[in-house]
Amino acid sequence: MNDENKDEVLIELTNSDTVDVDLDRHRGYVKCLLDVLDLADSVEIYINFVPSSEIQELNETYLKHTGPTDVLSFPIEPAEYFSNRFGILSGREFHNKISGHLLLGDIYICPTFVKNQAFELNVSFNDELALLLVHGLLHLMGLDHEADDEAEFMEELERKLIKRCYV
Repeated sequence: MNDENKDEVLIELTNSDTVDVDLDRHRGYVKCLLDVLDLADSVEIYINFVPSSEIQELNETYLKHTGPTDVLSFPIEPAEYFSNRFGILSGREFHNKISGHLLLGDIYICPTFVKNQAFELNVSFNDELALLLVHGLLHLMGLDHEADDEAEFMEELERKLIKRCYV
């Protein structure tokens, strides 16, 4: 384990879509979110902005849903690890053996889909992208919105995080 990197957060953002995304702005936003969620030390997260074809393939392969979508999250850490933050239980941790970072997982966002969705919702592209980054991160932490009470809790937490970090 590399102790020199142990106290740093690794936020890797890539964009392979044709829609431009301000990676530096969103890296700062994600860092703030991790800080507010008390995850700013020693975590590793990958955020991939991908074209419709790639997110569609991921959506169909792993979620068995047809067509593209806005955001997909693939946690590495079992949800139980984070559930103690929300009053449930705790589990085991998965770390990068080289850096020592806690591995959160991968978020895939389709900027083309988000751009169209933002237009339909009459919100800005960056506002919709900010919401989806929070949404994806909360999914990495094991939150879900299958039941009404879970959806309400997740939506309230999204609002609080956006208010706190989104500039």
